Amino acid sequence: MNRGIRKWIFWLLHLTGFLLLYFVVRDMEWDRFLQVLKTFPLWKYLTGLVILCVVYGLKSLRWHLLNRSFGISTSWSMALLFYLSAGFLSVITPGRLGEFSKIYFLKRQYGTDLTSGTSSVVLDRIWDVLVLSFAAGVSVFLLWSGPDLNKWA
Repeated sequence: MNRGIRKWIFWLLHLTGFLLLYFVVRDMEWDRFLQVLKTFPLWKYLTGLVILCVVYGLKSLRWHLLNRSFGISTSWSMALLFYLSAGFLSVITPGRLGEFSKIYFLKRQYGTDLTSGTSSVVLDRIWDVLVLSFAAGVSVFLLWSGPDLNKWA
């Protein structure tokens, strides 16, 4: 595909993401939203932030190890940077298309061939599905086993 066409598609997808975001938040009742946010204790926000940092750190470490198994010598910090960049692009594009930017980053930074880059990204996504399925299974088990989880809410 022509480089100019790819650039137009890239910007069109990002513009579509921003337009969708605009349509979602344009009629939002911001005063009410902020009031609801103020009712949550600060420790829950901080706990969520810590969990988010740990999860992204572990996911980028997993992808770093996957890359090494494909012969792609990324550093963990570079894998984290690629992972966070792809996460941002996934939020602003429909269908989590930003995940495929990791292939582009690998090719541009390390000269990785398309097959290895795509394989590492797809395998990483498969691992995400497996881990999410496991977490869902544990959650269902805990809900059905009957412990009182309301004390943590």
